[in-house]
Amino acid sequence: MKQSNTFWPLVKKLGKLLERRQRAGFIVILLILGISAVLSQITPLAVGYLTDRVLAEQTVRFAAIIPILLGILVVNVVNAGPSRFLTAGASAPGHCQSGSGCRAGLRPGW
Repeated sequence: MKQSNTFWPLVKKLGKLLERRQRAGFIVILLILGISAVLSQITPLAVGYLTDRVLAEQTVRFAAIIPILLGILVVNVVNAGPSRFLTAGASAPGHCQSGSGCRAGLRPGW
């Protein structure tokens, strides 16, 4: 069965629908999604490697696994993004800041 190559013509048609600035933003978003996908796979691989390494040795030295644990921490922080860690709970966008709706669990404006 012959498979038609329609991917690149489709990408060109989609690109023509977007303005230049929107196209650049779309490409940046795709790159971010790709990097996030790769980073999300590093944590399970590192945990598996760490588990194999700990089970293979008779005695475990904590100093030997610190670099792997730090790597897992860095990957998770980078993948989560800075906004998740830099915003305070009540001042984060979308969180309730005042009013009686806050007590009921409703966001302002809802």
